[in-house]
Amino acid sequence: MRTFLARHRRGLAVIAGVALGLFGMLTVASPASAHHSKVSGTPVCDTDTGEWVITWTVTSVAPSYVKSYRLTFVESTPADHPVEGIAVTEGGYPHSTSEPLVGEQRVPASTQKATLKVKAEWKNGFTERYPVVGSVTIDGLCERQSPPPTIPPKPTPASVTFAATCDALLVIVDNPHDGEDVSVEVSTSAGDSETAQLAPGTSETLALPASDGLTYQVTINGQTVAEGEWQQPDDCETEVEVPIASLSDCESLTVEVTNPLTDDVLVVTVSSGDLTEELTLEPEETAEVTFPAEEGTVATVTIAGESLDIEWTQPEDCDEEPAEPDRKSTRLNSSH
Repeated sequence: MRTFLARHRRGLAVIAGVALGLFGMLTVASPASAHHSKVSGTPVCDTDTGEWVITWTVTSVAPSYVKSYRLTFVESTPADHPVEGIAVTEGGYPHSTSEPLVGEQRVPASTQKATLKVKAEWKNGFTERYPVVGSVTIDGLCERQSPPPTIPPKPTPASVTFAATCDALLVIVDNPHDGEDVSVEVSTSAGDSETAQLAPGTSETLALPASDGLTYQVTINGQTVAEGEWQQPDDCETEVEVPIASLSDCESLTVEVTNPLTDDVLVVTVSSGDLTEELTLEPEETAEVTFPAEEGTVATVTIAGESLDIEWTQPEDCDEEPAEPDRKSTRLNSSH
């Protein structure tokens, strides 16, 4: 898989789609004409079972003439609690672009985060190059309405809270006065770890290096008490995904670029051979560029000094012989 990250003020990352249905040398369209998906989720506590019920919604954004699509990739976390009602399409294009696709995921009460990734392919041939990710962060626990069974008093457990700087994960452990001696370990997906021994009535902050995609696990006395993914604060530099899609037909290669920013223009250069087009896209604007194509044709998309190459792929039906014209029905109008 190729990764294309370009920075434009706040940083930009590129999503490229393949096999699209676009024509014309250069057109500019509204955001509604771009092909992309949106994923959102809403958690609700089911007090009958003590589970979080997450309602996931997948919305398809496509031109008005595109009526249906299908899903070519679906992945969710926690992985052992799949989303019911949203899955990879086995055949055809059963989902309507005018109706949201809704699914349900049930996760344990202790879950702190869930995600859903999808890739869509529309009936006109447009395909998302990279998955679109929806994320839900859950605060607190989901408790059953029925009272818990009576159990002997236990020491109050140590509590764990989290904070983040632009480049570090902070884990704050508080051991209450009526607790017990605890051994704490924090480990990350980058291979870093920190440990601490806390007596009752003490607290400690463990700091570990962090970067995009970092996950962590916290154990107390050998038992996992928290897992999650580091989230960069809002005031740090962030990356914004730039949707890019492409279409190969028998004689041309079309590239579609959408500006995902809501408050700034996006300057894009698209070139192929000796041909170059520079696009200045207003916020949430989409534009297309079409180049003549043959074997070996490559279009290069450049944003903020970084480039992505898109190769032309000949469709399978290009070798078919054209139909014989109906010469009897053809007339030329003469002005003489």
